[in-house]
Amino acid sequence: MVRHSPMYSGFLNLFTVVHFMSMAGLSAYGLHRLWMIWCRFRIPPASIKESNLPLFPVPGVTVQIPLYQRRPTSPKT
Repeated sequence: MVRHSPMYSGFLNLFTVVHFMSMAGLSAYGLHRLWMIWCRFRIPPASIKESNLPLFPVPGVTVQIPLYQRRPTSPKT
């Protein structure tokens, strides 16, 4: 029989707790995903209305340009 130091048992217990807590978190995440999928398919497709899409083409990429020293570069509205 191999004797382990008391520290080994403490680390093993700590890692076991961390492992099962992370598994519980991942299980909760998976159950939430299943709930979202169930809610999506619970509504029949005929009852989903058309979304209000814009009447003009939307660009594929939108870029926000930062304004440095805002007071001299942009007018106050």
